[in-house]
Amino acid sequence: MKQLKIRQDTKRNNDLLPVVGYTDDVGVLVAALAVVSAYIKEEHQVKAQQMLQKWLG
Repeated sequence: MKQLKIRQDTKRNNDLLPVVGYTDDVGVLVAALAVVSAYIKEEHQVKAQQMLQKWLG
């Protein structure tokens, strides 16, 4: 019975580890988005909206 409990605990911990592994990736993406958004000007937004209108009609 103790072996079964240990296996269940180990399985539960293993399920959590992949989620923890992605947290640093999310942090890097958020930081990159913050840096890029600082350089986006109104002219870029206007051009992007024009291009979307051209593509999507």
